[in-house]
Amino acid sequence: MEELILFLDVVLVKEGVIAKLTLQNISDHTLHINARFCVNSRWAPPGERDLSFEIVGPEGPLEFLPKVRPTPMNPSFVRALKPKETVETVARLSEDFSFDKPGKYQITATYENWFDFHGQTLWKGKLVATKDLVILDVKPGAKRE
Repeated sequence: MEELILFLDVVLVKEGVIAKLTLQNISDHTLHINARFCVNSRWAPPGERDLSFEIVGPEGPLEFLPKVRPTPMNPSFVRALKPKETVETVARLSEDFSFDKPGKYQITATYENWFDFHGQTLWKGKLVATKDLVILDVKPGAKRE
């Protein structure tokens, strides 16, 4: 039975491409989650990524252009989600991907956690956004700074 679900919304604003991710507890009990939300490459080791994105643009897959130094896990990242409760985060995709070609972009987000933290049992697993293909019309000029 699923306990947690991931929602994805993507918008193009003046500042660039923004992804809003929402995790919702769909179980009948409280879940403890890793809410660090470190965006990193899907190829990064499991302890160094919580969120990853796969983006296919008009000319194929986009390269992830990170400058990532994951913040070490600490107690402030452990979040208790009661049934039906949500937690949100925003990822500025234009900081990690170049959206410099006009056209359509398919964006898939993945949230994952494989570890407990200092004796606290956390939800473990991998979620792909339920709206796993988000089509975005990108105008010229929406590129990485």
